[in-house]
Amino acid sequence: MQIHLSKLITRLSSLMLVALAVVGVAAQGPPVAPAVQPPADPPGSDFLPRPPVVRQAPEVQQQLFLLPPGYKAELVLADPAIRGPVAINFDANGRMYVVEMWSYMRDADGSNSREPNSRISRWEDTNGDGTFDRSTVFADGLVMPRTAFPLEDGAILVLETDKRELFKFVDTNGDGVADRKDPF
Repeated sequence: MQIHLSKLITRLSSLMLVALAVVGVAAQGPPVAPAVQPPADPPGSDFLPRPPVVRQAPEVQQQLFLLPPGYKAELVLADPAIRGPVAINFDANGRMYVVEMWSYMRDADGSNSREPNSRISRWEDTNGDGTFDRSTVFADGLVMPRTAFPLEDGAILVLETDKRELFKFVDTNGDGVADRKDPF
C-alpha cells in the first residue's frame, strides 16, 4: 500500500485543524449569558419587610396628614356610615355624593367583583354645623360605579364598570333616592 506523501500531509493537516477547533470549543465551554443585574430600586423606595398595616381610628388617621401651616383636616364622614368609598363629588347645594364600591377586590382574585351591589350615597348637612347628618342611598345595585357627577338638583351622571354609556339618575320626588335611570 503506497501513500503519497502530499496526500498524507494534507490529511494530517486537516485532522490537526479539526482537532484544534474541537479543543478550542471545549476550552471555551458553552456560551454563557452575561450576569443580569436586578434593576435598582427607584430613589426613595423602601421594600424592606414591614409589619402588616393595622387599621386605625379615623381620629388617629386625621393626625397623620401632613398639611401646610394654617390648614387642618376635619373628619366629616367615616366607617361604618360609608363602606368602600372611592370617589366623592359635591352638588351646588353642598350635598356630598359618595361612590361606594362594595364588591371591589374583596379577595386577591377579585372574586365576584362584578356583582351589582355597589351604591352611591348622598349626604347633607341640614343644620349648617359642618357635619353631614342626613343620608340616603341615592342609587343602589350598581356594578362598581366610577363616578357620580352632579347635574341639576336631584340628578347625577353615573358610569359603571364595563359599561360604555353614562346614565342619568334622577330623584323625581325629592326624597333623596333616584327613582329614574335614563341613558345620557
